[in-house]
Amino acid sequence: MSRLLIVSLCGAVVSFGVFSLPATAFSHTQQWDIYAQGVANPATADDYFQRGMSFLEKQDYESAIADFQKAAQLEPDSVSAHLGLGLAHWLSNNYSDAISEMTTVIKMDPSVVLAYQVRGDAYLETRQYQKAIEDYTIALKSEQLPVTYFNRGRCYFFSEDYNKALADFDKALQLEPDAIDYYYFRGLTHYNLENYQKAIGDFTKVISAEDYPPAYYFRSYSYFFLEDYQKSMADINKAISLDSTDPDYYILRALNYWIVSKHEPAIADAQKALTMYEKQGAREKIELTKEMINSIVQDMKQ
Repeated sequence: MSRLLIVSLCGAVVSFGVFSLPATAFSHTQQWDIYAQGVANPATADDYFQRGMSFLEKQDYESAIADFQKAAQLEPDSVSAHLGLGLAHWLSNNYSDAISEMTTVIKMDPSVVLAYQVRGDAYLETRQYQKAIEDYTIALKSEQLPVTYFNRGRCYFFSEDYNKALADFDKALQLEPDAIDYYYFRGLTHYNLENYQKAIGDFTKVISAEDYPPAYYFRSYSYFFLEDYQKSMADINKAISLDSTDPDYYILRALNYWIVSKHEPAIADAQKALTMYEKQGAREKIELTKEMINSIVQDMKQ
């Protein structure tokens, strides 16, 4: 069995949904009270801004956007109004509008670190990794938040610059050693660098906090490449028990069966994965799985 085939069948990286805005973000730029009571009859730009912040805290982003837009109309040069508007757009997943508003803020006042952080996050979400890296790098010169290192690390990771990603994840964990998301992505980075023993350590840290199926999956693959098939099988069985809907998991279990010459269960798992891939319309994986099944059949005949 070729290593290329094994790697090709390895599933896509599963990422946590990371909310990267630090809880104290506002206090680092303006001393705002985001828990301000809503203004019943707003008349000034500040009234609309304060009510918008109240809506923002209540996660009523549509109302917040309307109030911040009104504040910006009444006071076009208000950094606070545009910053609030950018935040509301970002939290609403309107990333292009968030980028636009944060760019306006930066032009008005380049010292607002939060604007670089949020614009960087919006660039990250839209896969504009180099632009995100540039914004995070600027933000880190003023304020070394662990989440900023983490998000810059993710940009390097998704750009396949694993050594720089590793350096950022290491720094993030130095600053926030209990962040499970950081261990997961550092584990993925070690995995891609073929540092399997270190990857196992990080995935074990994730698993100690929660039963996260992808952590079991990638730890299983790490054990597999270290030829510890017993532990690999235990982990992939656990992943499948937690999530039986991912065909990649069955592929890895099939590989574990195949490597120890248990051909029939290997074929059964590969066939199960094939059926799932066909439902997904995953053409490349369909062909790879068919190739795998044929190889197992041929191996049985020898």
